[in-house]
Amino acid sequence: YQRRVRGSNKEKELETSEIFVPKSVADLVKMTPKEVATWAKAELDFDDEEVQILTTHKLSGRRLNDMTEENLKTLGILSSATIDLLNQIKKLHTTYDNFPAFQPSDYRGLEFHTLERNGDGIKMINREKQVELLIRYMKTYQYAEKFLVFTISSTRGMGKTFFLKNAIRLEETREYFKGTLSYGRVISMACDFAYEPIFAGTPEGAVPVNTKYFWQTIIVFHACQTFAGRSINGLNFRLMMLSDILGCLSATDSNNPLTKWIYNLLTSGASDACRMYVELTKIAFNT
Repeated sequence: YQRRVRGSNKEKELETSEIFVPKSVADLVKMTPKEVATWAKAELDFDDEEVQILTTHKLSGRRLNDMTEENLKTLGILSSATIDLLNQIKKLHTTYDNFPAFQPSDYRGLEFHTLERNGDGIKMINREKQVELLIRYMKTYQYAEKFLVFTISSTRGMGKTFFLKNAIRLEETREYFKGTLSYGRVISMACDFAYEPIFAGTPEGAVPVNTKYFWQTIIVFHACQTFAGRSINGLNFRLMMLSDILGCLSATDSNNPLTKWIYNLLTSGASDACRMYVELTKIAFNT
């Protein structure tokens, strides 16, 4: 930690708290809720109400490292401090030293980013036909030597994400997803989610990601979201935008292990990329 003490004399030092400024992700995940709150107020200009929110929810550095902008806004942190905080964390993720090793207990499970809270506990109705089609598809290809990709399409707002979120956890489908949900091997990605949409620009003038690397890019994006701030087999995973991921294609002479791994995955075929990711999860979860 970098230690900073507010106050120019001894009396002031006694009256104020020590501020621990994280210099790496490893520092961040060790921070206590009190240290996080003190850091946010002194260094990131959080107001008293926002600091109280951090304190009330006991946000440790490890929990904070896993938060998104949507998470913070849901808690009530709505000012520009949210962006400042995420930018500071993003900078830490560009420091490639001292990432803590990934532990299976770190895994938060599959997230559907557009439905983190909405829809929990609500039963699906009038989707029996779609569930039947999904089960039939899984039965047909469950022993095939290929990786399964299925598409759910409809007009906007018809419940695609809600269907997928619930369908894969139904008793009838559980056996087909057994293990995959526990080890990060089911990939869900909303096209309008997170740090950068999968399409650059406005919806009217969207330019698709290079289709040659489409599936590989999604796999890398998912890996970076799942293992951000942790190290697996020498790979220090960090949050990355899609443009950053595709930028690894030109980093052929990079000495960074993660960049090399991404380059090799992107330049592999889709099936080989899937195999590379499965191998990564085997190492991460000791399976």
